[in-house]
Amino acid sequence: MTTVSVIIPVYNAEKYLSKCLDSLAYSTFTDWEAICVNDGSLDSSLDILNTYAVNDSRFKVFSQQNAGVSAARNLGLSQAHGQYVYFLDSDDYIHPKSLEILINAAVLYDADITFGQDEYVTDYNPNYDKKENVAFIVVEKPLFNYAAKEKDCDFAVLRKLYKKSLLAGLKFDTNCCISEDGLFNFYAFSKAEKIAHTSEKLYFYVYNPLSLVHGQYSCKKIMSFLYVVEKLYEDFYSKPQYADLSRNRLLFNVNNALKYIKKTDDKISLATIIVPRVRDLYARHAISYKGLSFSKKYQLFKILHGKV
Repeated sequence: MTTVSVIIPVYNAEKYLSKCLDSLAYSTFTDWEAICVNDGSLDSSLDILNTYAVNDSRFKVFSQQNAGVSAARNLGLSQAHGQYVYFLDSDDYIHPKSLEILINAAVLYDADITFGQDEYVTDYNPNYDKKENVAFIVVEKPLFNYAAKEKDCDFAVLRKLYKKSLLAGLKFDTNCCISEDGLFNFYAFSKAEKIAHTSEKLYFYVYNPLSLVHGQYSCKKIMSFLYVVEKLYEDFYSKPQYADLSRNRLLFNVNNALKYIKKTDDKISLATIIVPRVRDLYARHAISYKGLSFSKKYQLFKILHGKV
C-alpha cells in the first residue's frame, strides 16, 4: 500500500502547476501517489498533468466537468489508496522534506492529523533551509485542547497530513464555495484522538489574485459563509457539550459573512437573498450579537432592522 496520497485539485492553473508538481517530484519522501483532479480546466492544465503522468507513474490524473474544489477533493478522496492523505493546491508548493517530516512525526506519535506552518509568497522561490531536528507539539483530544483554545486555529486542509482512516465517512460539502475546508476540518478534529504540529514552515502558499479566496465579494460566497454558520450551529454550537468549542469557528464565519456583505456590489441579491437569510439565522439563534465587535454589531443591527 502507498504511504501517502497527495490530493491536488486543478482548475486553470497552467501558470503555477509545473512548479507545484515539481516540488512533489523532488520530495525526499518517495512513497507517494498524486491524485490530480482536473476540474474542467479551460487552459493547458490537463496537458501538463498528462505529461507528468507519462513520465512518472506516481502522478495519476482524473478529470471531471467543472464542479468546484469540494467536488474535486471528494473525487480525489475516492481514488486515494494511501495510508495517509495530504492536500496540496495546484498553485502552491511544498518543502522537499515536508512529507518526510510529517510522515515520520505521524508514525512516531501515532497522530491522526500532523501539520506544519505555511509561508505566504508572491512567486516560486526554492531557497529551502535544511529543516533538521524538527520539534513537534502533541495534543490529545484536539477539538477540546487545541481548536477551542487557539483563537486563530487554522482549519485549512492545506499542509495537513491525515490518517486516511480518520476521514472515513467525511466529505467536503459541495454546498460551499468558500470556507468548505474549515467545515470539513471541524468534523475531522472532532473525530481525531491526537494531533502533532510544528512551527516549521513546510508549505508555501503562493498569492494568486485569480484564486477563489481573493476574488470578488459575491453573493455566492456570502451564502457559503452563512451555510457554514448554519451547519456549525446545527451540528455543534446548539449542543451544550460543543458550544464553547465551536464558538470561535462560528464567529469566524459570521464575521466573514458580514465583511463580504459590507463590500458586495450586488444590491439586488443583498436585498432579496442575503438579508432574509441572515434574519432567518438570527431568528434561529445561529447568529447573535455575542462576540462581535461594535462595528459588526451595528452592521448586524442594520441588517435586522431594514437599514441596509
